[in-house]
Amino acid sequence: MKNKTKKILSFYCLLILFSVWLFCVLPKNPKYSLTVNNKIIPLIVLDTPSERSKGLSGRGSLVKDAGMLFVFDKPGKYGFWMKDMKFSIDIVWINEEKEIVHIEKSVSPASFPKTFFPPENSLYVIEFSTGFVDENNIAVGNILNIVKK
Repeated sequence: MKNKTKKILSFYCLLILFSVWLFCVLPKNPKYSLTVNNKIIPLIVLDTPSERSKGLSGRGSLVKDAGMLFVFDKPGKYGFWMKDMKFSIDIVWINEEKEIVHIEKSVSPASFPKTFFPPENSLYVIEFSTGFVDENNIAVGNILNIVKK
């Protein structure tokens, strides 16, 4: 009986650990998505100052076909840095018309404390795993199909 109880407890512990891992890695009920090359890309939305300040800092990774969408209150030249980052990313700045105004590819954690700015105002910024921009032929001037659910 003891061995059976230990096995059941071990199974539930593993299940809880796996659930916590999924919660930390996968987007949570995304409010926005992006359609690129007939793929729907879930976007983790950060729309408060404290969420935007933290961003991807401290995370171990970002799901390959997902992005982190920063939604600002008004257009501006928002700077991004790699403080406490553990992996490289592609950063895309987007204006009010959802047109890409600037891209920084493969920004490394080693670039900190450098801050990256767009040449013109943006209302949105999306961070992707390194390589996403090139793999999906995303370029300055493209209009992105960002959809709020």
